[in-house]
Amino acid sequence: ESTEKRKVEFTYIGTPYSFEVNFNQNVIDYYQDFPLSDANIYFDATVSASTKQTLKEGLKPIIEGKSQGEAAGILLRFVQTAFDYKTDQEQFGKEKFFFADELFKFPYSDCEDRSVLFAYLVKELMQLDVVGVGYSGHMATAVHFTEDVDGDFLTFEDKKFTICDPTYINAPIGMTMPQYQGKPAEIFKLRNTRNKAYAQR
Repeated sequence: ESTEKRKVEFTYIGTPYSFEVNFNQNVIDYYQDFPLSDANIYFDATVSASTKQTLKEGLKPIIEGKSQGEAAGILLRFVQTAFDYKTDQEQFGKEKFFFADELFKFPYSDCEDRSVLFAYLVKELMQLDVVGVGYSGHMATAVHFTEDVDGDFLTFEDKKFTICDPTYINAPIGMTMPQYQGKPAEIFKLRNTRNKAYAQR
């Protein structure tokens, strides 16, 4: 462990929240040796122990007791607004896909990175099924809620998945960016079920 901290802040319906997230610099260094891989590799990865714990401590009390729609809306607002946006070309001069831990190290993130983090948070804190939704030049997510929620959705494996876009700033769950409404999308099915086992500990 080589622990570093990052303070994250966001506001939801007029209430400000802030907390610190720990990340392991050794894990960040390790990821620098990864070649650019398929999106599923990043979506299926878990996070390091210190990051997992501090995210849970920071976010779980905020969503506790909320409906699925409101809890997901809070997590979505967190990912939308707690991080500054830049494309990979602007930040690195090349394409780079973050593992969830890496958002807390680097100053900027883009749509793929935020989708990976949001998917992880929904799996970890809400125990709901999530898929990645890849458009031409854009990545979002969709969540299978077991309670009724309104908004744009897609059907995958006979289940309704409601669009949640972590880069569409301040958009609620169920809202697709206008330029991608009705456009074909690739669905990324998350295969790793280990998060469920970890979350039950």
